[in-house]
Amino acid sequence: MRNSYLPFLILLFVSSGCKIFESAIGFTDSPEDKAIKRMSESDDKKTARGQLSVSVQQSKKRTERLLILDVKIQNNSDFLVKDFVIECLVYGASGTQLEVKKQTVFDLLQPKQSKTIKELNFGLINNQMAKYGCQIDDFTLGNNQR
Repeated sequence: MRNSYLPFLILLFVSSGCKIFESAIGFTDSPEDKAIKRMSESDDKKTARGQLSVSVQQSKKRTERLLILDVKIQNNSDFLVKDFVIECLVYGASGTQLEVKKQTVFDLLQPKQSKTIKELNFGLINNQMAKYGCQIDDFTLGNNQR
């Protein structure tokens, strides 16, 4: 009777381990998963998302193997926003997506303000990178008290 829980515990361990493994190696949400998450966002977050923008340019500390960018985030909404996840899609010369790079900026951005983060390091990049494009993947609404 004592061993009757063993298969259940093994299954629990294996299924939990897979999620930990996925997080550790950097699997990202599929476009379908992202769409589902965005459908469940609050109205305030949906409004703020439509009024946030990001622009990037290569940092002066450019290297061949690292993606280091100067990132400007513009908050045109009426909401305090924070903890931005910047997602950069990296493409080869053929237009094939090579990888996705993400970096979280743990900072606050007041309504109607912008902020530039210099030399944001996205890590090693594929040596076949020809271009990249970045967007705000996620963020948190803050309370609007200063």
